[in-house]
Amino acid sequence: MTVTRRQFVKEFMNEAEAMSPCLREWRRHLHEHPELSYKEYETTAFIASALKDLGYEHIRTGFGDLRTGVLAELNPENTGPGVALRADIDALPILEESDLSFSSRKEGVMHACGHDAHVAMLLGAAGLLKRVRDRLPGRVRLIFQPGEETARMEGEKAYSAAEFVIRSGALQGVNAVFALHVWAHLDAGTVGYALGPAMYASCRFYLTVLGRGGHGAAPHEAIDPIPTACEVVDAWQKIVSREVDARETALITTGIIRGGTAPNVIPDRVELAGTIRGLSREVIEYVCRRMGEIAEHVCAAHRCRADFRSPKSLRSVVNHRELSLLAASVAEEVLGKKRCLEIKPITGSDDYAYYGEVCPAAYFFLGMRERAEGEGGDETREGKEDKYACAHHNAKFAVNDGVLPLGAALLAGVAESFLERAVSGTSFPN
Repeated sequence: MTVTRRQFVKEFMNEAEAMSPCLREWRRHLHEHPELSYKEYETTAFIASALKDLGYEHIRTGFGDLRTGVLAELNPENTGPGVALRADIDALPILEESDLSFSSRKEGVMHACGHDAHVAMLLGAAGLLKRVRDRLPGRVRLIFQPGEETARMEGEKAYSAAEFVIRSGALQGVNAVFALHVWAHLDAGTVGYALGPAMYASCRFYLTVLGRGGHGAAPHEAIDPIPTACEVVDAWQKIVSREVDARETALITTGIIRGGTAPNVIPDRVELAGTIRGLSREVIEYVCRRMGEIAEHVCAAHRCRADFRSPKSLRSVVNHRELSLLAASVAEEVLGKKRCLEIKPITGSDDYAYYGEVCPAAYFFLGMRERAEGEGGDETREGKEDKYACAHHNAKFAVNDGVLPLGAALLAGVAESFLERAVSGTSFPN
């Protein structure tokens, strides 16, 4: 009997619900044992072991010079089309402040963006696809990528982990790649997709303001870098308001200001770091250049010196329109049309952008926020702040485990749907 695509997706959803305890166990184990970018050794071993338990035989750890991360293949001998699914696996340098019983066991390291959920959902999708491998008309490649949060320095150059993945050949023979991100700003049971730009381009910056230290009671004998650094930060904001075309988007966030050791001591330096974001890479490059120029001249005006660096920029994540519509159509079959929302680009950034430059790619978002039932649905449960609506990269960020089965089914569904359409020649949704 021929199994239709709709039946396939429903079957995945039913089986994913049955896997819910396992998905939750995977996710919570990973949350308890987070690892920073390029240090995900235990995470890599855990993923490889889970894949073996699911019956996978073609498993590789590491990507080129990177020793962490996992690549697994299903039906590698199949001569049909290939599809890849990607999840990021690294955590953030954040001290967790949640009250979870399974909170991080590593001081100052936390899964505060949902990468633990991404791993669990992709493992779930791996299990679902393995069960129907004989019915799949092509190959599936599973990419568990390290280092999404931080570029890796090689000499004076910074490289994204996605670049290592691509250089290792992980996308060779792949005709499409999909990824799914849990999202605290969408309601649970909804999927957000973008046709075109999905996430902003970005780059990080680092500035050291160099002055001359001295006694707090004798500032005239020192060169104080603190007020100079404050003036630089304030001047930077005028780039966005007065130099960037109003039809473009840009933002500058200074996330670190570090300087001084005692209340009565003027330090000899202040260190700053932050991020620049926008939809256009050209805008990012312009803002970055102007920030360096402004820092240099403001510091010189106050007898300080500026050391400004911006070693790496990320491009915008741009969805392949047809693949994004394909993902939306799969989600609609499970959730209904009203629960699948076309959204504006998200101002966060992701090195998934590099995948889309070498292979048709789509990135979509799975909501986690829960609201109380009631008129307008504007109030969260019991009128209290929903813990699943806490911002990403926040010390209190929490994943809604209830969405894990849906995420696993969607990932498996888009992989199956792409392969079926690629083989049959069926047109993509439009």
